[in-house]
Amino acid sequence: MTKNLHSPEFQEQALSKARQRGTRSMQHVADELNMPVGTLRKWISKSNRMHEVGGPAAQLPEDLPAQSWGPAQRLLALNQTHPMTPTQLLSIPDQRDR
Repeated sequence: MTKNLHSPEFQEQALSKARQRGTRSMQHVADELNMPVGTLRKWISKSNRMHEVGGPAAQLPEDLPAQSWGPAQRLLALNQTHPMTPTQLLSIPDQRDR
């Protein structure tokens, strides 16, 4: 049995594609990437464990859109913005402008 090694760049692109898949199934995304769906799910699970609350990635990333943030990052954003007034919320710079 041969082991197919993927570059870290490919893994990141695959994770991004899987997280932003919309209504497409995980199987569809894996087929599109020509890889086993189990491998893709394992990568997602590993990535999610790395982003758990209190983990090293419990910060808001500047290089990822909010739609692809993990649960810990979404909770952190909610905690940071909850006490803000509507005016303060509107003054937060949009990441797309960077």
